[in-house]
Amino acid sequence: MATANHGPPSRSYSHSSQLTRSLVLVFQGLFQRVDLHYSASFYRDDIFRSGGDRDDLDFGDDELVINVRAGEIVGGVPWYPLVPVEFYRTLVAETRKTPVFLGQLDDSAYVSDIRRAFPGARMIPSGGPMVDLARLRRAGHLCLAVSTFSWVAGFLSDAVTVHYPLLGFMHPRCFVPGAHDLGGIDLLPADDPRFCFHLFPALRGDRYDRYAAHVGRFSPISRRISRRHAALLKGAAPFAGRHEQRYAVDASWYLRTYPDAAWDIAEGWYADAAHHYVAAGRAQGYAPHEPLYRSTCPDIARGKYATQSSVSPWSAGRTVEEDAARVVDGDPDKELGCHTTFENGPWWMVDLGGLAEVECVTIFNRHTWDFMRARTVPFILEFSSDRKVWKIVGGAPEPFDFGADGAPSVPWQWVGTSKLAARYVRVRLRKSNEALHITAVEVKGRLLSDIGTTEPDACGAGFVVSESCPDGGFYSARATGK
Repeated sequence: MATANHGPPSRSYSHSSQLTRSLVLVFQGLFQRVDLHYSASFYRDDIFRSGGDRDDLDFGDDELVINVRAGEIVGGVPWYPLVPVEFYRTLVAETRKTPVFLGQLDDSAYVSDIRRAFPGARMIPSGGPMVDLARLRRAGHLCLAVSTFSWVAGFLSDAVTVHYPLLGFMHPRCFVPGAHDLGGIDLLPADDPRFCFHLFPALRGDRYDRYAAHVGRFSPISRRISRRHAALLKGAAPFAGRHEQRYAVDASWYLRTYPDAAWDIAEGWYADAAHHYVAAGRAQGYAPHEPLYRSTCPDIARGKYATQSSVSPWSAGRTVEEDAARVVDGDPDKELGCHTTFENGPWWMVDLGGLAEVECVTIFNRHTWDFMRARTVPFILEFSSDRKVWKIVGGAPEPFDFGADGAPSVPWQWVGTSKLAARYVRVRLRKSNEALHITAVEVKGRLLSDIGTTEPDACGAGFVVSESCPDGGFYSARATGK
C-alpha cells in the first residue's frame, strides 16, 4: 500500500489522456483535509462545472442562503452539533440580508425553532443531493451547516461570502491528525477570502432539548474571528503547553459544567477537556467529572466466574469464560477486557457465587476512539437470582458516551437506594449485528452469607426502577424502596 503524506496527487493524474500506463492509487483514510485538495477554482473549472441540475430557483444579492442540516443529528451526534438558532438571528442582523433556509427542513423541534424565529422566511425543503448542491452553489451569500456536504457546496460555490461555523468537526481541533482514520479532519480554508469564520464554544451534539438548554447558557453564542486566527487554529494550537498527567475526565460533563473551558478550548488555548483540566481547571477548583458514588462495600464480582455470549478474533481470551474473566480481574485501566463477536444482543455476565445485596455497579468502557466506545450503547443492566428470570434495573441510552481515548476511564454507574438481592449480574447490548467490548465491571455489595441473613429482598420485588438517564450519565438508574 502506498500512502501519500504531502498534498494532493500530481495534477497530471486528473486527465486520463496523460496516462501512458495503468496506474492504481490506494489511499489510506478519508479526504477530509483541505490541504489534500487544489484550490476551489480547479474543481469548479475542470470537474464540477456549474450549470447542471438547474431549476427555477435563484437568489438575490439581498438574500442569505442558510443550509440546514437536521435529520438524524437532531437526536444527538457528538461531533455534529446543530448550528444554534440564536447564531442565525445574530448573523441575519449583522449582514442585513433576508434569510432563506434550504435543506433538511423536517418536522423536528430544531426546525420548528427556526420557523418560530423567522416566521416570514423563505423555506426550501431538500430537492435531493444534486439539486441542493446546485442551488447552494448559486447562492451569492451562503451560511454552511456542520456537514461535509454543506462544506463541498460552499467550497465549490460562486458565492461572494461563505459563513463558516467553527463548530463540531468543522473546527480543525475536533479531530486532529491521528484521529478519524489517522488523517484527522481539517476543512478550514483559512486563506480563501470568500470565507467568514464564526467561532463557537466547544459544543457537543446532544438530544435537542438538552442541547438547546446548554446552548442557552452562552451569550453571545459565537464570535467572528480573523483569517489569521483561523490559520493559527490549524497550525499552532493548542497555544498552552501540553501536560502529560493522566486523569479521568468526562469531556461532555466538563464542557457543560464549565462554559469558560468550552470557550478556551475553541479559541485554541487547550487541546481538549482533559488538557484544560490539567493546565487550568485544577487550579480553579474544577472537578474532572461528576462525583461518583463511593461505596464502602467490597467488590464482590472480582475474581468470580464470568461468561459471555461469544468470543471473536479480537478476544484476548480463548474461551467465553477466559475472555469474560478479564472484566472482573480488578484492572479498570487496561485498554480492553472482553470482546464478543458481532451478533444480535451480545451480553456479558458474572456469577457472584451466591445471593448478595447489590449496592452499586460500575462499568468501565474501552480506552479507545469514540466511535468504538459508542458500540457499547445502548445497553441494559440486569439482575437475576436464578439465571432464568431477569430484571432490568438500569441502562444507558443512545446517544451516550462514557470512557476515554487512551486515558483513565470515567465509568458508568448504577446505584440502588434499597437492598436489592441478586446472584447474577448481566450487561446486555440492545443492538443487532454489534459486538460488546468493555474493560471492567465492579459490583459493590455484600454476600448474604457474609451478613448472616437468608431472607433477601426478591429481585424485582419491592422497588421501582427509573429508566431515565440523568445528565452526566453516571447514575443511569436508581432503585427506590416502597
